[in-house]
Amino acid sequence: MLGFVRAHITDIFIVSKRLGLMMSFITGALKLVCMIVYHEDILELFKILDEHYNKMINNVKLAKIVLNGVTVFKRLSWAVSLLVFISGCVNIITPIVFIIFQHTHHIQPTQYILPYLSIYPWVITPNGFLYKIHYTFETLATFSLIAITSSVEPLFTLYVIQMIGCLRVLSYQMLHIDESNNSERVIRESVIQYEILLKCRNIVQKIFGPIILWMIITSAVILCLDFVTDVSNRNWSIPQLHEHVLEM
Repeated sequence: MLGFVRAHITDIFIVSKRLGLMMSFITGALKLVCMIVYHEDILELFKILDEHYNKMINNVKLAKIVLNGVTVFKRLSWAVSLLVFISGCVNIITPIVFIIFQHTHHIQPTQYILPYLSIYPWVITPNGFLYKIHYTFETLATFSLIAITSSVEPLFTLYVIQMIGCLRVLSYQMLHIDESNNSERVIRESVIQYEILLKCRNIVQKIFGPIILWMIITSAVILCLDFVTDVSNRNWSIPQLHEHVLEM
């Protein structure tokens, strides 16, 4: 994809679209690296939160408090995974559909495109051995990106939900402390639980912080490129651009 961007560097519209796709793969690689590097921290976080969360949902009184609103996050996670899967499959299937279309309409010579219209430093013979290798490579890269995205983002959501559940229980216990026979024990346990949550927060920041920072920066870059593309296509003058920005 980098070769394609370099070949069309003068076309802002094409560059912005390809650059966004390239950033998606770099983001996927960053997620994978973070998961590998902080593997032990992930296991520690899982053990801490899973143990406390299971105790809370097994308590009839606390289960409703903890699980309130979880369905929304669950649906969002499924929606993200489904959209990523569909977009990946569309990229993979597009070259096949394009080739079938050419054969059906007897278009010669037949063009064999790759899923991401990549340009490599070497010559790829249409429908040759190298083409099949590159198509397989880009297909596997797509499924890898789907798997990483569908795993890491729901994992982050899971940890956030568990921490929110713990905070809700702490809030509930402090609000109903007068109803407890042993208020000192409740306060002591709440302080301990809060310290554990602070530790979990630090681990989450350590694992997912670089990923979130990278996604914020790349999203801002892509949005700026899209804005520049829009301005170029509309041929706005400086006063028109200033007026449009004020309206936003």
